[in-house]
Amino acid sequence: MTKSRRLGGLLGLPRVKPCGSQHLWNQVRVLFNFTNQPFNNQRGKRNEKDNEKTDTGRDAPCCRIVSRRLFLRREGGGVMGDRLRVYCETSFWSYLTGRPSADRKAAYWQSLTKLWWEDVAQKCDVFISQHVLNEASDGNPELARRRIEACHDMEMVDGTTPDVDALAKRLLATHAVPGSEVTDAYHIATAAVHNMDVLLTWNCRHMANRFALPKTISVVNAAGYSCPAIVTPEDFLKEELE
Repeated sequence: MTKSRRLGGLLGLPRVKPCGSQHLWNQVRVLFNFTNQPFNNQRGKRNEKDNEKTDTGRDAPCCRIVSRRLFLRREGGGVMGDRLRVYCETSFWSYLTGRPSADRKAAYWQSLTKLWWEDVAQKCDVFISQHVLNEASDGNPELARRRIEACHDMEMVDGTTPDVDALAKRLLATHAVPGSEVTDAYHIATAAVHNMDVLLTWNCRHMANRFALPKTISVVNAAGYSCPAIVTPEDFLKEELE
């Protein structure tokens, strides 16, 4: 079975002749009627446990950092080769393994997450931390089991080192991340300290948010690290395919 047919079946799309990921991604957008512009207006953060929605004001994607990193990897090779290092935060696993949603926006995000996982993850080095496993273990037992099964074989990085702890506290102290979102700060700090190229998330309130990102990047860079590209699977796919 060709990749396009396999992915089409995964996403519940009509059978199509083999024509690559770009065509499939366009079909996903047509299926959910997101054809005129990227669907990123008034996005909602999904609860990492059971996909409970909260409104947010996320607007435009933040792909320019990804573009620069991809260029550097492809042109110069980089010290770690051509494969991007991607830290997948808990919300990614929630959308990958959650029950099919009746909500159009959530179903769209689920489809894009599965498309990224099937077609892009194999080209990257995917990492998680104990913070991901801790969050993934909470909530509905059946959904928690699915999340753990999906991510437990991924390579682990240590999210409890003194450097991670110091950077996370700095993000919280400077209000780059709200004081109530301690784990979000540790996700960002873990990805930065361990030299990730990308932090992949559907948390569009405190992470992949164009209003919050400038301060996050400034704090991370001031601490002596390179801030990863904090983007959603949709942003990543747009950068890779358009």
